[in-house]
Amino acid sequence: MRRKRTAAGRGQFRAGILGYSAEQATVELIEGAIGLRGRDGITVRAVLDFAAKSVSVEDDGPGMDLEALRTAMAAGRPAGHGGDALGMFEPGLRRTCSMLGRRFTVSSSTAGSSEVYSVGHDEELRASEGKSLWGSLDVSCGTKARPWHGTRVWVSQLNVPLYPQQARTFLDRFGSRYAPYIVHENVKIRINENACVPAEPELASGKHEIDIKLDGGNRIRGWVGITKQLLPRPCGIVLYKGKRAVCISDNFGHHNLQSSARLMGALHLDHVPTNRQQAEFVAGSAEYVEAEMAFQDNATVKGLMVQCTKPGLEPIRPIVDYITHG
Repeated sequence: MRRKRTAAGRGQFRAGILGYSAEQATVELIEGAIGLRGRDGITVRAVLDFAAKSVSVEDDGPGMDLEALRTAMAAGRPAGHGGDALGMFEPGLRRTCSMLGRRFTVSSSTAGSSEVYSVGHDEELRASEGKSLWGSLDVSCGTKARPWHGTRVWVSQLNVPLYPQQARTFLDRFGSRYAPYIVHENVKIRINENACVPAEPELASGKHEIDIKLDGGNRIRGWVGITKQLLPRPCGIVLYKGKRAVCISDNFGHHNLQSSARLMGALHLDHVPTNRQQAEFVAGSAEYVEAEMAFQDNATVKGLMVQCTKPGLEPIRPIVDYITHG
């Protein structure tokens, strides 16, 4: 017996947004899985099927129950959540899948349950039936044929190009971006059955220690640096609470992604509150705002941000000099 439940669709969004890529969608799916990992870590497998023109991402994490799946399938993030978290499949699993392709299926199950919850979406079918693309979706409840737990996402009729070289590209870039998780958090990532190997990029001037004392006596400790080369995908700053790497932020303390694309590091925000799953910091909290502003105003960080922009200016400097000085 399969029971139908409703997953609400929220917000207005058109799939296939300009500039969206298979890599960006895969990053969102992988980071959603990593953020919800258990104490024993997690293995995430991404498969780029070039013949079928499909992408699938599955994990052996704790999985989602009915309510968690309905939340993840929301078109956008719940109000009050921050902008740089791993976990909860932000910015909404449904939105991510719809940006990636016009047909998708999501299935999830928890370790202690015999039930599997599944959601399917077919854009062309809904249109032919006169249904809104962002109307409610039915959540089916089935029974496991064998024990398993985690989440499985399959997307086809892609809105983005898929080509064989992407598999090697993903391996290299994800090995750099997720190196702290692979090395310290028992996270394994596989692309088409090949394991991502952790590799931190070379830094231009090494690691710069950060130790910022805040007004209430709390501290921000860690390090930052800039990569020698501009990478296709930033490594970002890994934000920790205690020993747990909570998230990777590409814009903590700054919002100019172009000038900060070479900035990377690790910071401990032990006093900043997280959500219940420890999958993200509460970005609207006073502690988070204070920490972000203090990091932004730090002299070391300001100096590195200036250095980040220099390589981009060099190729056009002769032109600028000619226009300025003749």
